[in-house]
Amino acid sequence: MHISRIIAGTIGLTALTIAPQFNAQISLNSADLPQGGMTYNRANANPSLEDFSITGANMAWDFGNLQSIGDTETAYHAMSDASFTIAFVFSNADHYTSFDLPEFEGFEIPISGATIISEYSSSAYSTVGIGISIESLDLPVAYNDADATLPLPLTFGASLNDDSELALDIPSQIYFASNLNRDVTVDGWGTLTLPGGTFEVLRVKTIISGTDSLNFPAQEIGFSIPDNRVIYAWYAAGEGLPVLSITEIADAPIIISFKEGSPTVGLAQMSNTPKNLQVVGPIPARDFVQLSGVHAGQLIDVVDATGRLSAQLTVGSDGQVNISGMPSGTYVLSASDNASGSAARLVVE
Repeated sequence: MHISRIIAGTIGLTALTIAPQFNAQISLNSADLPQGGMTYNRANANPSLEDFSITGANMAWDFGNLQSIGDTETAYHAMSDASFTIAFVFSNADHYTSFDLPEFEGFEIPISGATIISEYSSSAYSTVGIGISIESLDLPVAYNDADATLPLPLTFGASLNDDSELALDIPSQIYFASNLNRDVTVDGWGTLTLPGGTFEVLRVKTIISGTDSLNFPAQEIGFSIPDNRVIYAWYAAGEGLPVLSITEIADAPIIISFKEGSPTVGLAQMSNTPKNLQVVGPIPARDFVQLSGVHAGQLIDVVDATGRLSAQLTVGSDGQVNISGMPSGTYVLSASDNASGSAARLVVE
């Protein structure tokens, strides 16, 4: 019943091949994890009985035979899009994402929507609270003890062990409590082959143990559910979510998701490049955007959230580019010659 389980879809996997490789070990930071304004797509696969625990340094994991049985889109929203009450309480948060509430036969939960609020610090990526919508009111619910999910920066051998506590109490309506321990270790690095390409990755193992409690006072219904899971996740630069994620329950791989497309060259990699090209405004933009660090007649590549080139624009004499007709979303702009490697983020409404 824990939030992360509510979000998860039902998925699966096939075979694992390990062979020695000689590649550079990578390090990842918050820019490589979920970003507000981005939507990430992951394919689902059937459950598998494969052993996914094999890991170590300089590995070569081969899951190139994975087959999709459907996909899931997860949108991460900037805190500037949150309601006033949510943004005020979680003023240091970086983004939020929605999740679906479970359905219970015979009665309705008095909640019309729910979100998870997340925050980056210098040492961890954490879930700091949830937002609950009741009619026209957005109710912020902060963790009593935040749920630190990943150590930062992500480097081989990094780890954290964290206890979290959340309690949601709407008198006479619903009471939900979650108490978890999360033991996280970056236990492998190397190359990961998926149907869409090969990724340089860090492998993260997370052991979750705890209990979720749910009570509906009006219906005199209440129960507790043990939450014991092991999650194996492979993270790559600039991909936001893991490019491959396996959730084991009772030692069986039950929930499996993976990225179908090729490696992304996108937003998260901008933090490692010079900021010559910059978006001056407006933010978000609609019909045009003013750039700096460019010259008239220069061609600008526009890359969408999947890493695909969606347009090529020409800089006008005033340093502006015309974006009228461009679908809303978040894009990466870079000079076509890209001699400096600089890039900038564009948000189109």
